[in-house]
Amino acid sequence: MGKILIAPIMEELIFRGVIFKLLKENYSFWISVIISSMLFAGVHFNFSDLSFLFVYGILFCWVYDKTKSLWAPIVLHVLINFYSQTTRIQEFSMSPLNSLFYVIMVLLSVILVLHILRFMGKNKHSSSL
Repeated sequence: MGKILIAPIMEELIFRGVIFKLLKENYSFWISVIISSMLFAGVHFNFSDLSFLFVYGILFCWVYDKTKSLWAPIVLHVLINFYSQTTRIQEFSMSPLNSLFYVIMVLLSVILVLHILRFMGKNKHSSSL
């Protein structure tokens, strides 16, 4: 339960809510994304999945920047950890079919999170009229 729910919340608060945000105040978007994503990947001490963790860090930064909400990367992070933990697969040891399923699930999660947030934003604006 900790890896699926608690870790993503804490990691997003730290890496997007604090580190990325502070970096972005002083550096360009891409410098901030790269540094915070490298730190995110490195702190996991999982060198076989380092490239995946780095890409996830970039994805989480992008989603956070586009939505201006920590909820979006938190939900996305929870979903990705859920897929990883419940299927008990490691990215590098997956069969091609499992890899395709995993990538599709991550992409669908990104789309779902962005649509939910857009819907919430529209309702927020319409209720204020």
